[in-house]
Amino acid sequence: MFKFLFFFLIICLPLFASEPISKDEVLKVAEVTKLKIESIQTYKFLLVKREWADGRDTGYQYLQVKVRTEPLQIYVKFLKPKKYAGREALFKDGEITVRRGGTRLSDLVVSILPDSPLAMEGNRYPITFINPKVLANELMKKIEHELSFEETELIVFRQAEVFEQSGTHYRLIHTKQKRGMSCYVAEIMISNETGLPIYFRSIDFQKHLIEEYAFKDMVFNIEFDDIEFDEKNPEYGFNNEKD
Repeated sequence: MFKFLFFFLIICLPLFASEPISKDEVLKVAEVTKLKIESIQTYKFLLVKREWADGRDTGYQYLQVKVRTEPLQIYVKFLKPKKYAGREALFKDGEITVRRGGTRLSDLVVSILPDSPLAMEGNRYPITFINPKVLANELMKKIEHELSFEETELIVFRQAEVFEQSGTHYRLIHTKQKRGMSCYVAEIMISNETGLPIYFRSIDFQKHLIEEYAFKDMVFNIEFDDIEFDEKNPEYGFNNEKD
């Protein structure tokens, strides 16, 4: 419990003056954000994620991500922690090619389906959710669902900073637990510069983290060459031979 409280305070300290906000304003922001996301075709960003998956806290993971939305193609490389560093995953044509990376059997390469037990191990969502269009829309749906309950307080931090990023931070808090609620607190931050979601977090009624995502250093609508989503890319490790 103390660990959670410390974590909660560290995240929230940079959030300065808050004010109440109406459901209508939040829903309007969600709609505008969805339209913005739909207009984007490619992304490159650093994803910082932490989830409760398979009955445990995954801790923070840092992933370098490239996404092409049409057709959907995703390249991911784990930067840390050490146990996953160097892991690569390439999704295209409905299948994932994975290089294990990490400290054990690092050069092992396998092809699996995105919703297979092996692919879902330690993850709340399949790799296709890393597509900002999918993940942001799913998270927006979650917030819209939580807004349907009357036992809800909404506040906004117009000038906020989380994970060294600034934007407008919206926080939803349920004042009473009711059937159908998926969380106690849900938070989302929208970049004032790009209008895109750059942070999301939800917490359950036991005050435990459910999921947390930060999208950092995002660049979008890049003209990716096809080699960026090809296992034969010499910058990737899918074809590395063991010594």
